[in-house]
Amino acid sequence: MYLNYVNNFRAVAIIFVIASHVIEPFSQSGMIVYSIFSNLFREGTVLFVFIAGLLFHHLSFKYKYSKYLKSKVKYVLTPYIIISIPAILLVTSLGGVPRHEFILDYSKFFQVFYLYITGSHLGPLWFIPMIFIFYVISPILIKLIDWEYFNYVFIVSFIISILTLKNFDNVIQSFLHYFFSYIAGMYLSKNKEKILSFIDKYKFIILCLFTVLFTVGTITHYNDLGPLTDIFIYSNKIVLAFLIMFYLYKYDSRIEKKFDKLAQYSFGLFFIHAYISGIYFKIIEIYVNLNGLNDIYNFFLIIISTVFITVISLMCLIPAKKILGNKSRYLIG
Repeated sequence: MYLNYVNNFRAVAIIFVIASHVIEPFSQSGMIVYSIFSNLFREGTVLFVFIAGLLFHHLSFKYKYSKYLKSKVKYVLTPYIIISIPAILLVTSLGGVPRHEFILDYSKFFQVFYLYITGSHLGPLWFIPMIFIFYVISPILIKLIDWEYFNYVFIVSFIISILTLKNFDNVIQSFLHYFFSYIAGMYLSKNKEKILSFIDKYKFIILCLFTVLFTVGTITHYNDLGPLTDIFIYSNKIVLAFLIMFYLYKYDSRIEKKFDKLAQYSFGLFFIHAYISGIYFKIIEIYVNLNGLNDIYNFFLIIISTVFITVISLMCLIPAKKILGNKSRYLIG
């Protein structure tokens, strides 16, 4: 049941996620390059959730709730708890997260509990409490797959997700925002041959659709049009997810396992790159005024930074896996 093209998709998705966090320090630059990169890489989480939904349906034939949930606790929740410890200790000792200062009025136990259930202590870790909701409601999702009205769920969930603005401080809101991404992955898996054939037939039109969504999204982003920008960015990521899957599937025999290392460590990269990124930009900001750079410098620095953080993260993960062996999944997923 191994799908090499989906494994390669993991590699693509993690690059999008890392790059989306790399561009954050450039957010005050007001440059067109920042708007382009932000529009391209923001909502990279859509790709990750899309893959999760696809694999959930693909492996649903052997689904057993207790076994499934136990696996997620072992290999998702446990690494999350462990990898969060340094960030939580740092946050609670330094006086809380600025946007959550109210937790300082409560006990340390409550502070730690709150940070764990929201993932607010470190950049991308909000994702884990959110994705765990999908795991918990998986019996409902299993029923949806075979429901005769599943096509209508696909349409309704898109409306719900696109109208629910992302809010990484609110787990339920994030869940609703990414619900369609998960459903879309399930939908592709269920109707793979028909959908990929459709994309092959109309790929030029679909590429044009993505180009329009991307262009308009970049313009609205540059002009700081807020929620409208988010709608276009989310929409272009959904279209991009289907396109990436199509091309990885079509050229699977040529690509083979060229991205296997990135894919193999994608979940570990998701967990630790925020630590590496935080240290990296603290050092960079000592020597470089990121807000004072022009578009050319921004362009190259964003690319170099993404590659550097990815490589350094891999250099931490590879020896860790060799040292820990089979137990590495409890630490790095």
